[in-house]
Amino acid sequence: MNQNIFTHVKHFFHSNFNIDEALIIPYAQIERDFGFYGDDIDDIFLRLSKEFNVDFNILDKRHEFSPEGLGIISYLIKWIHPSPKLNDVPKQKDMSIHELVDIIEKLQIRES
Repeated sequence: MNQNIFTHVKHFFHSNFNIDEALIIPYAQIERDFGFYGDDIDDIFLRLSKEFNVDFNILDKRHEFSPEGLGIISYLIKWIHPSPKLNDVPKQKDMSIHELVDIIEKLQIRES
């Protein structure tokens, strides 16, 4: 992991979203640990694109983060119809800070 990019990412999350820098560790999960999902993710990646001068449009973020409101809908479906098959909702993979730093580094190399 590129330490310079990691430090920059820590500063980015702290200054833009007021997250304590002590909590921004390599294996912190963006959705689980910081509560970002749905439209928040679009906003974060738009800001990251400007901050690091890279294009995140090649990423399919649907596989990394939950869409807006899915948690409530899933909960209601499970509450109304507690079927084992309905409870097997596929879990999203959550992007870590470490993965984000690696992606930024690869995009910077790709776009240089």
